Amino acid sequence: MRAKVFTVSLLLAAIPALAFAFKISELDINAGLLFIGSSPPGAPSPLVQTIGASLVIQSDGPFFIEPTIEFFGSYYQVDPTTGRTVPAPYESGTSFLTLASLITVQSGLIYPITRNIDMGGALGVDFLLRFPFEFQNTSADTGDGLTYFYSQGRFIYPETRFITRWHVVDGVTLAFTLRAMYPLFHLWDGEGLPFYDQFLTAFNIGFVISLGGKPAAKTPAAQTPAAQAPAAQAPAAQAPDVQPPAAQAPATEAPASQAPAPQAPAAAK
Repeated sequence: MRAKVFTVSLLLAAIPALAFAFKISELDINAGLLFIGSSPPGAPSPLVQTIGASLVIQSDGPFFIEPTIEFFGSYYQVDPTTGRTVPAPYESGTSFLTLASLITVQSGLIYPITRNIDMGGALGVDFLLRFPFEFQNTSADTGDGLTYFYSQGRFIYPETRFITRWHVVDGVTLAFTLRAMYPLFHLWDGEGLPFYDQFLTAFNIGFVISLGGKPAAKTPAAQTPAAQAPAAQAPAAQAPDVQPPAAQAPATEAPASQAPAPQAPAAAK
């Protein structure tokens, strides 16, 4: 009892952590072609168009979870000799329209290869829900068809897929997906059919819309350039100061000393 309480408590405690670690980052609107294998080889193997949408729940790293839902339609009929419900042309007269929904839960890893290209892969499980309707061929037995679709686990398909994403411009991404869905129920349904019977392959092209939940890429902080000291300017060469010549006082000539004029001696009387 204590172990059960501990397990439940651990799961409840992990819910907030998971909600914090994952964020809904993108919405993928996609269309594709789905090939449905059929045995014997003479039976028609329809190639049908699908349309759907998915939500990309991204972690901080390369891991993601992506639930998907798709819709398509095809014609089937009940083989009266084997009781199997097999693909059939509309013109057979006993075929009935089957509307289908393919619900997928997948998880995987995706890595950037170049600046504009991401590649990765995923594993998942698909639930193929088929609902037969009779609109014109009143002889068609839709009840047996419905029983066949859901007996022996024929609606559960393990899936593998390869993903390539092209970031065309900022905010515009195209997703290309190649998928394979495996009819493992042939291991126990006892029909003895080859593996390619009811094997599903699909190619999808999606237009990815960003929802802003993906963690922003970390960019290195811009470094502020160090302030540069102003270059020391060489002092301008100064012309030597030309000092005006000192004013010279006019030379004064010393008056010539005048010797007393000699007087002539007086004449003798």
